[in-house]
Amino acid sequence: MAIPPPAPDAASLAAYAEAARGLLARGGFERSGNAAEAKKWDVAHVEAWLDRRGRPDRRPTVHVAGSKGKGTVSTLTEAILRHAGAHTLLLTSPDLHSARERIALDGVPVSPEAFARLGDEMGAARAEY
Repeated sequence: MAIPPPAPDAASLAAYAEAARGLLARGGFERSGNAAEAKKWDVAHVEAWLDRRGRPDRRPTVHVAGSKGKGTVSTLTEAILRHAGAHTLLLTSPDLHSARERIALDGVPVSPEAFARLGDEMGAARAEY
């Protein structure tokens, strides 16, 4: 069983909250319905972003789709793979309490610090385009 990480400090929580607010403010077409927002996130932009990160989309992936039970199936599959020795990344939606619970690395929810860092990175990437 994994040992839970220490509780985040106030600065980490503040950075996380700011990153979450920033990401929600940049919701794009899904939130605004503004077609100009949709054009900013075309396929070439996404491919360039993935290229700069070593193409994480080309790693072995289990994609679960359907109308019922996706969270359960995804969580069980992640646990089985992790128990078998695989490094795992679990992405789920929606969150219940915090956006951080949507992202788990090797069974541990992403830390507020990592969420804030990645949120800032996503905001910077979006500003490039």
